[in-house]
Amino acid sequence: MQLFIPKVEIADLMWSVPPPTPEEALQAHQVTRIENLAALPGALNEQLKAYPDAAFHILPANSPLFPTLPAEYAALILSNNVLVTDKYLLTAVHRARLTKDHDEIEAIKKATAISSRAHEVVMRVLGQGVRGAITRGKGAGVGRPLLPSEWLIEKEAEAEALFVASCRREGSIHQAYLPIVAASTRASTLHYCCNDREFAWGPVPPNVHENGDCLSHDETRQLHPQVLLIDAACEWDCYASDITRTMPVGNGGKFTPEARAIYELVLEMQKLSMEALKPGVHWDVIQLLCHRTLVRGFQRLGIFLNPNSPNSGSWNAEEAILASGVSSAFYPHGVGHSLGLDVHDVPSASKPEKNDTLGKGVEIGHESFYTYLRLRLPLEEGMVVTVEPGVYFSPHLLAPVRDSRHIDHNVLRRYESVGGVRIEDVVLITRGGSENLTTVRSDPDWIEANGVSQVASSLAGSEIPETRLQDLPLGSLSVLAESLESLIISKAEKSYIQTSLHANPPLRADGRSLLDFRTVLLETGVAPLANGSAKLNVGKIRLEGGGGTEVLAAAKLEVEDVQQGDGVDGGRIACSVTCSPAAYPYLTSNALDELQYDMTAVLHQTLSHPSLHPKNLGILPGKKSWLLSLDVVVLADAGNVYDAVFMASRAALWDTKVPRTRPIQYQARGSTLAPRNADVDMDGDASEQQATSGFDTRDMTKTAADFELPDYWDEGEVLDSRDIWPVCVTLNMSPPIHFLDATPPEEASTPLKLMLAFSFPLGSPCSLQAMRLLGPGELTTVQLRALIAEGEKYARDIFTALEAKLHDEDARRHVKARDKFAVR
Repeated sequence: MQLFIPKVEIADLMWSVPPPTPEEALQAHQVTRIENLAALPGALNEQLKAYPDAAFHILPANSPLFPTLPAEYAALILSNNVLVTDKYLLTAVHRARLTKDHDEIEAIKKATAISSRAHEVVMRVLGQGVRGAITRGKGAGVGRPLLPSEWLIEKEAEAEALFVASCRREGSIHQAYLPIVAASTRASTLHYCCNDREFAWGPVPPNVHENGDCLSHDETRQLHPQVLLIDAACEWDCYASDITRTMPVGNGGKFTPEARAIYELVLEMQKLSMEALKPGVHWDVIQLLCHRTLVRGFQRLGIFLNPNSPNSGSWNAEEAILASGVSSAFYPHGVGHSLGLDVHDVPSASKPEKNDTLGKGVEIGHESFYTYLRLRLPLEEGMVVTVEPGVYFSPHLLAPVRDSRHIDHNVLRRYESVGGVRIEDVVLITRGGSENLTTVRSDPDWIEANGVSQVASSLAGSEIPETRLQDLPLGSLSVLAESLESLIISKAEKSYIQTSLHANPPLRADGRSLLDFRTVLLETGVAPLANGSAKLNVGKIRLEGGGGTEVLAAAKLEVEDVQQGDGVDGGRIACSVTCSPAAYPYLTSNALDELQYDMTAVLHQTLSHPSLHPKNLGILPGKKSWLLSLDVVVLADAGNVYDAVFMASRAALWDTKVPRTRPIQYQARGSTLAPRNADVDMDGDASEQQATSGFDTRDMTKTAADFELPDYWDEGEVLDSRDIWPVCVTLNMSPPIHFLDATPPEEASTPLKLMLAFSFPLGSPCSLQAMRLLGPGELTTVQLRALIAEGEKYARDIFTALEAKLHDEDARRHVKARDKFAVR
């Protein structure tokens, strides 16, 4: 195959990026020869002489879709009396595009992976907004623009912007099509590309159970429960992806009962379709299967009547409803289409005008089912298709069936506010069936929790005595688990470690038992400019003086103006975790960013929970408060990093001193702001006091205009409730055993990990603050309860040992400060 490309002109270099040279193009394209266009006439002559009787195939002539063959080339061909035809080439190219080779599939996989992560990014940011995990720094949106980490999604355009930015960040230049971002009832419009509306806001009274929690940053208005449908994907190397996800907005991040019922029905339609995919199956069969599943689901929900409904009969049997075509009003489009260089790849081949495959031994159903079906052929190995069933409540589509005797119209009215639900994945047809190339999850429990562990969410309503469960985001796979897989460890080494752990007695490389911790070294007060700080090392090698997991944590207090919207009345806590690249040399920069994001989410959502909120972060009610910023840096990771992060954080918060404040109020000369019965300062008479301007600091907390610090900034009182800050214990499970404080090789060899964060308030039962399940595998509720009970014992030991170290540090620093003062 030969390829001829234009010669590079100076103007091209001035205005645009230089096109590829012939040498570069030869490496990028699967051709045997590349030359400039000037060589084309000579090459044509060679071919015409070599094959004088051959036909010359061209793309359709006189078509605005394709370039016209230049006159000099046409004349050269015609002068040799060669047959020139445009009847076959385009058809052959389109037909060849229906099945993909290895390189094409890899490009689609890449586009789909990037798009999947972009969908997850939007869902997670929405979830953070619901949980109040997105905090805005001083002056955000007023004195300076919002930073990406401060963005909230309240509009369709904001969701689209975040999706596109995520794709661009990973190197995808173009979207495969105009994104569809439709909130509320606008989700009933199939190709809604406006993306210019806000989410639907109330009024929904706060005491109405449907309201749940709105976006926690906005207490002045309530989000109306609704869905957000995002149909968007990027392309890679010109090959497209196509993914749709539907997620809840408002209602505390949960689907309403009606929306969840429709979502689960659409998911059932997709699941049954996926199970039926294999070479030889006609696409019409999959379309009919979706309609049949919809009819059955609507009968279960009561939207469609059944023969046993009041005043009903056989005319409402499943087959009768299918034959009527009424389901097309709710599911008007096709189940999917071919995917490749075009999103709909390629209609002329996937839905040919002359099609002898239709109706051959295939049950068809109502003709309206196939009006908008873009693929009407048997499936072949190598095809890439989308599977995208949906259910919609469009007033325009429902108008013709408003008097249908198959519908219970009273029940239908309850569901119309859902708008629409669509779930779409990219699927490769393989020799034995199919492979789903889409990696972002679609199960409703995960979507509602924005990545919360399945086990954790299933226990959210369970009775766990004397504990409180806080769900944390997990994602399809933990970033930490993925990073451990990056470690170079052979199957033989994994097998050896696992065998040693299961030996009797168990054997570990450093000689510890299964429940032993490595040496923990702790020092507080290591950052002189912080209000509290600590440096912690787990597993330092004594003789060599290095090694181990090392974490530095520092707490800094800043004043926020509540009246200006910068802060929260009563103060707040914001946590961040930074990982040194030296600690994770095997991770790419993107993977390191994801790991930092993952750790930050875990730490922030645990420590900022209202049950742990210190009472002395308020300064002036409704006016001033403290922002406690807890910054954690992972300097080295030699295993068990989450436990180390929580221990270092607890130590830094233990060490934190909150400056004492004194309210002040400016009282102008001659002012009578003070109450009539106010006490008179004993240093002067009443007349002098009324005539004196200055600062009056007596009993004015509620009316004070500002405050002052009576002590130095680094002095003050300890952070309230310093005894309840939690510790984390990670149970590394290799059933039927589990062990603590794993090293990196042990972590890489362990399939499942359970992280538990406990606090132990004085005089009260212990509290389970957070739980997280990492890695592939499942736990039953019974197993989990037993592990929580064991984890509580281990966590209490950690808590007690750390408490003793912290008291020792307090004593050491007190002696050091006393000696320093004595020298002065």
